[in-house]
Amino acid sequence: YKSNPDVPWSHNYYLQDEIVTAPVSFAVGDVALIQSDIFFGKNYWAYKEDNNFTNLPLGYNDMEFFWPRNSYLSMGFKVNGKETISFKLGRAPLSFGQSQTGSIILSENFEADGFAQLSFFSPSLKYVLTTIQSDVNRYFYLHRIEGRFFKRIQFSVVEGAFINAPFEFRFLNPLCIVHSFCTEQNYDDYNKGQL
Repeated sequence: YKSNPDVPWSHNYYLQDEIVTAPVSFAVGDVALIQSDIFFGKNYWAYKEDNNFTNLPLGYNDMEFFWPRNSYLSMGFKVNGKETISFKLGRAPLSFGQSQTGSIILSENFEADGFAQLSFFSPSLKYVLTTIQSDVNRYFYLHRIEGRFFKRIQFSVVEGAFINAPFEFRFLNPLCIVHSFCTEQNYDDYNKGQL
């Protein structure tokens, strides 16, 4: 049933479940995990066809060959029994949860991202450094600090820079303030093709 018959049916590529998904994982104790999803489903262009009415690929050209869609390596260990250090490397959507402003990069709908993530956390404090590669020479560097007080109050600060230039180590400094690098001025010549 549609409330408005003038609105066409649509099956959004990002919101459809695949017809078959087989998660594959390999763990080394409590220290490392490798996980990937292998699936059989419809590709982006097949979902955009006018006669699309199912998530089942009905022809060879409808099948998705861009898989695994999500795959990652995660490692972590505890220090002093409470504090934890973890590292994650992979390709999957990332999300910080709900925010007041929304996000086009950190959401379940942005799937073409490779990332590296380093986290330090304790029961009351958490620091996350994330680098996302969205395309060749296009990186998103993020820092997030989160505090939890009295088990009910949570406060977090996120800052980041989306840089249209090659990878740079200076953004990985966990104590830097990304906005002090004046990135809006440093890459004008590069983006104009002069470097």
